[in-house]
Amino acid sequence: MENNTIKTSNDKKTAMIRLKGLEQIREFAAAAVEHDYVIILQSGNYSVNGKSVMGILSLDLSAPVVLAVDRPYADEFFEEVSKFIVDGE
Repeated sequence: MENNTIKTSNDKKTAMIRLKGLEQIREFAAAAVEHDYVIILQSGNYSVNGKSVMGILSLDLSAPVVLAVDRPYADEFFEEVSKFIVDGE
């Protein structure tokens, strides 16, 4: 599932995601909390734990945010949350 919003560096893989409303935030956080690895959401210079509903709510969700996951685990997690990944926004 490689598109123009997914980027890979030496240690992380990132994608742009959009979360609309509390139900999608809860669904994303529930998927994230099932994993032992670090899942980060970034908006501007602000980063939060992707497993924290309160942290996610503190982000500016009016635009897509960056999802960052350690490379060894990224493909698996990106597949799980693929419905939130946006293409080219």
